[in-house]
Amino acid sequence: MKKMLAVLSVMAMTIPVPASARGFDGDIGSWRREMREIRVAEPKAVEVRPTETDAAGCAVMKLDEVVISRGVLSNDFTVESGGREIGTIEKDGANVVIKSGPAIAAKTSGEVVTDCAGTVIGSVSELAGEGSSRFAIKDASGRIVAASGEVDGHSMVLKGSGGMVAVQNNHWLKDSYKVSVSGVDPRLAAVAVMMNNTALYRRSAQRRRDNPREHHGGRGDR
Repeated sequence: MKKMLAVLSVMAMTIPVPASARGFDGDIGSWRREMREIRVAEPKAVEVRPTETDAAGCAVMKLDEVVISRGVLSNDFTVESGGREIGTIEKDGANVVIKSGPAIAAKTSGEVVTDCAGTVIGSVSELAGEGSSRFAIKDASGRIVAASGEVDGHSMVLKGSGGMVAVQNNHWLKDSYKVSVSGVDPRLAAVAVMMNNTALYRRSAQRRRDNPREHHGGRGDR
């Protein structure tokens, strides 16, 4: 009991209380006013990466520094910035649908890319070789704004007078890419990432067909 009383005594001396409470003189109104002045620190606001819109009001995610990835068993990709999901990319065969939240930001039909209103915003083309591919991003007028050299892996760079798209492999097992975009519509850049991903799987499948005893699948085979 003596030890408990000693602990309580120490706690009473160390817990800060308002001055009027330490010397409470019976003025409850004054004590309440002082208590109201004690403020709990407000939590810092979380910075949410903004999503811009184009002339048609369609979402345009900022992809200057993001990670586009999917789980090992997932078919769809997520777009993350600073650890926060800002969009998704759904693969539908050879085509893709890019979403910012539930809203469609862009979708493809072959090489052509349209926004949420169906307006053409550009195109992404692939020139496929035996073991590699070349990619070109064109704006709505058909002008090439960024193009790659020979690409035979997960990392690539597309550049031109219009801007640059840098894609870096981000995981040893699952499909994950660090993407930086400058001067190029980010929706077109995202389509280029998906197009290269499809090309990698296509070439991997072809190698397994050509040499079934040498290849056993898996991301390392691409």
